[in-house]
Amino acid sequence: MKRLLLLFGVSLILLALYMDRQVPEHVVLHRARVVVISSLMNVIHTLMYIGETFFNYEYYHWLKFDFPIQPVMDNGDVKARNDVIADTPVRIYTPYSKTESSISPGILFFHGGGFCCLSIEGFYHDIAMDLANRTGSIVISVDYRLAPEYPHPVGLNDCFAVTKYVYEHSNQYGIDQNRLYISGESSGGNFAAVINDMLAEKHSINLAGVILVYPTLQMATFDLPSCHTESFGPLTRTLMAKFLTTYFNVSSTKYHQAVLEGRHVCRSDRSIEIFSKYLKDKVSMSEECDVELSQKMAAVLDKTASPLFNDDVSGLSRTLILLAKADVLRDEGILYYERLKEKGVDVQLKIYDSAPHGFFSDGLCPTQYNMAMDDIVVFVNQSSS
Repeated sequence: MKRLLLLFGVSLILLALYMDRQVPEHVVLHRARVVVISSLMNVIHTLMYIGETFFNYEYYHWLKFDFPIQPVMDNGDVKARNDVIADTPVRIYTPYSKTESSISPGILFFHGGGFCCLSIEGFYHDIAMDLANRTGSIVISVDYRLAPEYPHPVGLNDCFAVTKYVYEHSNQYGIDQNRLYISGESSGGNFAAVINDMLAEKHSINLAGVILVYPTLQMATFDLPSCHTESFGPLTRTLMAKFLTTYFNVSSTKYHQAVLEGRHVCRSDRSIEIFSKYLKDKVSMSEECDVELSQKMAAVLDKTASPLFNDDVSGLSRTLILLAKADVLRDEGILYYERLKEKGVDVQLKIYDSAPHGFFSDGLCPTQYNMAMDDIVVFVNQSSS
């Protein structure tokens, strides 16, 4: 019995050491938490692989967590209620400091989840509640439809329809139209960046600000430097490729390796321009191409999927970009910041040390989460003054 316990203990130590090595060395703050989360995600990744390989069970089912729906919520500082705007379910968070006759800043929030998972429940509910409390804003969290049942651009269009309706009927929600913001985390950040352009280009609407939390900004390659050096735990290169196949409703089992290797983008004048002009030759285009796949996923080069490839960003609203240093998405976020800055957009960039993808939850990395929330409060106050 003692030998079994000793063997079990040694195995746990070896496993812990192995998992610790998977996390980049520069992740120092809250490292133990990050290692634990990374370990749990690796278990899920293994289950995904087994399910897809042996049981034809698509990976995203492991990530569709069914959080309980809460009809009415109140934490003493903020009250929340469920509603429907533009045929899309939403949850509206109102600080108790707001009076019936007053108008407040408004923030539309688009949750993350790789375009195919998660919802306004769970930790996204907590984030929206905290965002409303700290900024004194009315926050509207959008429960958009998910891939693969609703592939690109359905979820994007849901978020755009809600945004446009709230902008046009801001008084109905007690929101000052001139102090309306959109925000999104990860894939939700992709929606926010695209909608920023859609509002400016199609409707000449400028928002008070746009808040992008480690957003997905391009879908042409998974070979930018951070895709390799920061691929671990919460978000890996492989998982990104799977999310992309799901977003465009092509088989993850059949195509994710081709997408991971960049074979979903064929050489053309446009793709060559993108890799040179927008990716700044930081990565080479694949010499091979799956023509059928590239046709199914042609929109990855379009600005409605990859806002980094937008040819005209000059009319975009004031933007705050929050990035995690230990994140596969870090480098495309920096490229997007540099492009907006170069074209004269009022843009700010914050990069948080020791932070992995998914840090925007006080349960994982509370220090960096609070720093990010503080930066958002400053941004909203500056825009509202």
